[in-house]
Amino acid sequence: MKTQILFSALIVSQQCNLSTASLLRGKDSVEHSNRKLDTRIINGSEATEDRYSYAVSLQDDIGHFCGGSLIAKDVILTAAHCQGGRYNVVLGRHDWNDNDGQVIAMKEELPHPNYDAQSTNNDFMLVFLNSATIANNVDLVSLNSASSVPSVGQGVTVMGWGDIDIRDDVSELSDALMDVNVKVISEQECDDSEGTVNGYSDNYNDKITQNMLCARANQQDSCQGDSGGPLVIKGGSAGADVQVGVVSWGIGCASEHFPGVYARVSRAYGWIESEVCKGSRYASEAGFDCSSGTVASTTDNADAWSPSTSTSGTSNNDDEDITEDYIYGLLGGNRA
Repeated sequence: MKTQILFSALIVSQQCNLSTASLLRGKDSVEHSNRKLDTRIINGSEATEDRYSYAVSLQDDIGHFCGGSLIAKDVILTAAHCQGGRYNVVLGRHDWNDNDGQVIAMKEELPHPNYDAQSTNNDFMLVFLNSATIANNVDLVSLNSASSVPSVGQGVTVMGWGDIDIRDDVSELSDALMDVNVKVISEQECDDSEGTVNGYSDNYNDKITQNMLCARANQQDSCQGDSGGPLVIKGGSAGADVQVGVVSWGIGCASEHFPGVYARVSRAYGWIESEVCKGSRYASEAGFDCSSGTVASTTDNADAWSPSTSTSGTSNNDDEDITEDYIYGLLGGNRA
């Protein structure tokens, strides 16, 4: 049985023993810390090098396990279900055979305070880095704050480093960053999704919240191993792209019945802006309005600040009554 929670590439699938055929989108079939993870990017194309230079890879001793996006020189946006353990963030590297870019250690994780591990509601996490990036081939991605964006039917793009073989029992990982175009669908259409994957019947009924958005395309999708990666509206260059979603979860990979589900960035924009202003000296430079809140110290001492107290990632959101055993504990909880 499969469970899927998108990680930063674009189609990533993951195997685990859950009560449904749902999939957490994470790495390839390796016992990765406390989770078995898969990655898969289905029917995507190799991205133009440095086109999505804000896309980053989270890597521990085993290797890539999640994606993310650079939103300030020392802050990454990723998925809360990626949390746990110590790891590095790799920036500005298109192909794993290259040696360009920069590797920076994670300093602190800050999951969204209302992240619910059982429903994956509010699947957002900020990762503060030990130091600011000095790589000359990286850009920041802008974050969407408008509730009306993206519109239903709008084309969006998701990218990552994942498996490029659609078969569940075959893993063929891509060394290079891949991307794929999908289209946004309505919350209602997404919530109405139902069908069979790998012989198991399942549905999205009452699982899609206002903090999520869904997108699909024919035989194209994001999937496990790529959780935390950005879903964007493309501009003329990397610096003009606008991130509207974070790869989160879905049932199956590129299934005709089930779209990919992403955390909706506009719903968390206020929290993100507030915490980046508190925790990063580069927040204003990144375009965040820090005029009404606490701004990080301008000291060069990397240990002189700390973001708000991190949660365990298991707090429930009372606004959303989703209690089914859907993606319980995200494969046993945090990465250790």
